[in-house]
Amino acid sequence: MYTKEKYEGEFCKWHKLSYEKLKETFKRWQDALEISWKQFLEEVIKNPNTGEWAREVAAYILKKEG
Repeated sequence: MYTKEKYEGEFCKWHKLSYEKLKETFKRWQDALEISWKQFLEEVIKNPNTGEWAREVAAYILKKEG
């Protein structure tokens, strides 16, 4: 699906931090909900409580991964 290093060089430090937090949160969601990475990112984008940087990172990854 993805590797830890896949996007690391593509983000500024703030977007990189958001990416790291997204990966951590995805693991918890996946354990609880059996949700895919794509589904998780879509939910992150829709959530009104998601921060701007996390939303931008999620949208970027969805666009890159098609």
